[in-house]
Order: sequence, then C-alpha cells, then structure tokens
Amino acid sequence: NDQRGNPIEIAAVVVWQVRDTAQALFQVDDYEAYVRVQAEAAIRHLAASYAYDHADEMLDSAVTLRGGQDAVA
Repeated sequence: NDQRGNPIEIAAVVVWQVRDTAQALFQVDDYEAYVRVQAEAAIRHLAASYAYDHADEMLDSAVTLRGGQDAVA
C-alpha cells in the first residue's frame, strides 16, 4: 500500500553477493530467505513512505512513487 493506503503493485530486482560464506553459513540459517525477507520489508517501507501519484489535494512539488523516481531512488 502507498502512503495513502491505496494498494499498488511494485517490484524490484535485488542483486546480492555473499562476501564471507563461512560467516553467512553460521550466522544465518537460510541466507537466501533472509535476503528475500529484508528486501521485501525495505520495498514495503519505501512504498508506504510515498503516495503513488498526485491527488487533487497534494501539491505538485510533493515527491510521489510515479513522478519522483530520482528522489525515491
């Protein structure tokens, strides 16, 4: 859901690299699941921080997911 509670469809491509395989093996049971959960949480937080698009009551200068890609990124 966006900042106004409207449901939105959002996707991301996550590229990651394990720097220390031994540490990853001992500190996280399933590091692929860990990365998946953390990435989903980050995307949900990002989506909830901004409205998808401008509404009548919003200022045109407000950053939105649709119109403010540079600021959101």
